[in-house]
Amino acid sequence: GFSRDHALRALSLMSNNVEAAVDWALNTPEDSSTSNASFESLPPTTSAPAQENKQTYRDGTGKYRLVAFISHIGNHPSSG
Repeated sequence: GFSRDHALRALSLMSNNVEAAVDWALNTPEDSSTSNASFESLPPTTSAPAQENKQTYRDGTGKYRLVAFISHIGNHPSSG
């Protein structure tokens, strides 16, 4: 779930201690420049021709591209 740059920075700062690096990476937000670079490196999506998309929705065509997800580990939203 981390970008390569963020993971390498975490490992470098934590002297290659994987557990400490994961803890650091989970608690330190990535730079927006790193996030943008990761997003821009994704392959382009292919959109269906308009005639194939017969069903319409109020919020768009119903086709989305997942670019990130959040995984919370903890007993409560305020901890973890």
